[in-house]
Amino acid sequence: MILEQHLGRIRTTPVNIGGTSWKPQFPIESQIKEELLNQKEKTKTEIANKIMIDNGCGTITIFQENQPTFFEKLIKYYETNDMIDLKQWIYNTTIDGIDL
Repeated sequence: MILEQHLGRIRTTPVNIGGTSWKPQFPIESQIKEELLNQKEKTKTEIANKIMIDNGCGTITIFQENQPTFFEKLIKYYETNDMIDLKQWIYNTTIDGIDL
């Protein structure tokens, strides 16, 4: 039984799995936070791609080698609220599945 006050907290007690003596390791908080951040970014991309596909605009794929540039342009947008450079870079670099 999961008590409500424990929801959203990292477990600090061992877990037993019936039928085996194996016990999973305790989660590492920094790894969990990193994974959650990665999942949030993936979810954002999936939502953007759904909107783009629904409108016949292909998909956005940001390859690993382009991520530093993407984040640089994204931070610039966050700081200035000017999305022209980011939009142009996304249009020129990351859209796939449609002839531009």
